[in-house]
Amino acid sequence: MKENQVYEILDGRVAKEAMKDEILAIANLAMRCLRLNGKKRPTMKEVSLELEALRKVQSSLEINHDHEYPTTDIVQEFTDERMPLCLELDSTSF
Repeated sequence: MKENQVYEILDGRVAKEAMKDEILAIANLAMRCLRLNGKKRPTMKEVSLELEALRKVQSSLEINHDHEYPTTDIVQEFTDERMPLCLELDSTSF
């Protein structure tokens, strides 16, 4: 799935309220959860940890809204440790 395809299926309210990096990180997580090979899917614990990390990033940004924080760096730092933030899939992944 390519980035522009994510926005085609995304509810307009979410697209307006959420940050691009958050949307892509959650879409990437959803795609990994849909892998047919169970061994290649993240565990529920991994899913929970990743969602919690994204929530904490969002919460810290809301608390510090007077300051500018590059969320790309924060989200990318988390995803770099676990898995690539790539939404391109080929037909063999299903």
